[in-house]
Amino acid sequence: MKILIEDQEYQVSDVKEILEGIMPLENKGVVRLRYVGYLYNRDISDCIFFLPKVILDADGKIFHRYMPRDIIDIEKMAGDDGLTSEEKTFLYSFSVWVYQAVNVYNARNQENHIVMKKSILDLDSSINEVHVTILDTILALLRFAEENKNFLLFTVRNMHAGYNRVNWMQTISHRRPIIRQGKAPIYINPINRKKDVDYEEELLVIFFSLMNYINSRYGFRCSVNPNFELIPQQQFAKYINGYGIQRLREIKYKYFSDKALKIWKLCYSFFAMSEKINSSSSVDDFLVAIDFDRVFEAIIDDLIGQKEAEYPDYLKTQKDGKEVDHIFKYESLTDAGHEMFYIGDSKYYKTGKGVHGNSEYKQYTYAKNVIQANIDLMLQHNHGNLVRDEFIVYRDEKTEGYNITPNFFIFAQIGDDFSYFDDRIEHRPDNDTLKVHFDNRLFDRDTLMLSQYDVNFLYVITLYANSNDYSKEVYREKVRQMFREETLKRLNSRYSFYVLELKQKPQAGEERQALDAALNPIFRLINGKVLCPKSDESYTNLILALEKPEVTESYRTICQKENQKVLEAVETSFYVHKGYMIGCDIDVFLRKLQNNNA
Repeated sequence: MKILIEDQEYQVSDVKEILEGIMPLENKGVVRLRYVGYLYNRDISDCIFFLPKVILDADGKIFHRYMPRDIIDIEKMAGDDGLTSEEKTFLYSFSVWVYQAVNVYNARNQENHIVMKKSILDLDSSINEVHVTILDTILALLRFAEENKNFLLFTVRNMHAGYNRVNWMQTISHRRPIIRQGKAPIYINPINRKKDVDYEEELLVIFFSLMNYINSRYGFRCSVNPNFELIPQQQFAKYINGYGIQRLREIKYKYFSDKALKIWKLCYSFFAMSEKINSSSSVDDFLVAIDFDRVFEAIIDDLIGQKEAEYPDYLKTQKDGKEVDHIFKYESLTDAGHEMFYIGDSKYYKTGKGVHGNSEYKQYTYAKNVIQANIDLMLQHNHGNLVRDEFIVYRDEKTEGYNITPNFFIFAQIGDDFSYFDDRIEHRPDNDTLKVHFDNRLFDRDTLMLSQYDVNFLYVITLYANSNDYSKEVYREKVRQMFREETLKRLNSRYSFYVLELKQKPQAGEERQALDAALNPIFRLINGKVLCPKSDESYTNLILALEKPEVTESYRTICQKENQKVLEAVETSFYVHKGYMIGCDIDVFLRKLQNNNA
């Protein structure tokens, strides 16, 4: 098994043999590969895996000590300074998961232009089972062996259970005993219960011999039952070169159980593919993606995104030509009872690399476009041309404040523990950014935040390839909830929030007029600083957000004076309740205050 890493430079002399016929353009004796996926090279009779660049650490090494060129042939990496058995196992399993992810992507996006595929098909219609590549057949064999351990063990025990028991009726009828006077007769050659021809045993011998061949030839690890005498490797080469198909055809109709038929089909599929590869000079067998960042985007969108039918298509494919990677509705940051669009972008970079420049500013533009699209719909509603449920309220018409739009980047990372089971997603708080037109106006249309998160690439790639809907839903809810909670945590650390409660309770139906009377005289002071979290016309409690002076080093004194002026202004018409944490229910917060003051 050979390993090459995506987007890495290799000396032509190091890879010429294994890339014969598909060598990319070289430059000064160096080639750079853009592939991720699998190739079977018939000239060297081996599998080649092109692994994603995310496997490299920040120093461009694998396992913190090997450069990509060092592990081209992992079977040669032996000895005290070579790969450990755990590291080899990881590379085998990682290669398979990457292949399966590309395979799933290709199956779901059949009109894509990034996956190149050529396979050995139409082997033999009589087997009623066709695997796309020889690797698919190997994986199917490995899965069968893993999932049917108990069946195989039970079958072998039953076969061997009567081997050493004498069939006395057959022995007495067909064997001549030695008679000794006064003693029991002795049968020199008794007949045991083993049949002369046991086709089921022969099929299992072929199966386990094939698994042994896969272990030794391709490096995959599968336990081989030691209770059978396996076909010697030199003799098994004849099976690979054509005898395997011939023998399986001869014994095809000797099996009736579903499991035995499955074993027969899997073995036949492998032998047929091997024979076709060995007998042809033009057979290719590969499945590679040339832009794996698109595959990673599809993985993340499948796991955390929302189906396109659940939002207008122009929110993802925007009218200015921009394409949003991920968008979904989830609980608003200011009111958990309502929803807001969360906007994300997948970044498939080398480990440790962040975003800046064009990517960052494009992400802010995505959010602006989503806000404007919903404002357009709100205006249509105000003109009587649209019902309320067809859009999300971004601008609060009572205060003219804008709700907060969560916006984030997601990066692929592989931890040092190389765990496939850790569903961790980690926030990069030091890389969060905030863009404003005006200082100290959280609820302004042009105040936009951007967060960054790392996901465990190994976990998400296995979850995507396994297609377990329940596990995906659990992960989706966990990730979305984390995005909300981390954004709230960031806001509460940067801003002091207050609840404003009208001192003069309005009569029913006069709530809007009462708010206008309280806010209009101080509008310039509170513009962008207050928001009514609920669209209910009768609701009058507001959120006031003021930036904490200690996080505004560049204008700390100005911030302090401005905050004091705002608080003095709102206190004329409102009770100002401090200690509020954004994300909490205002009514619950007020009830607790009342209970504490009672």
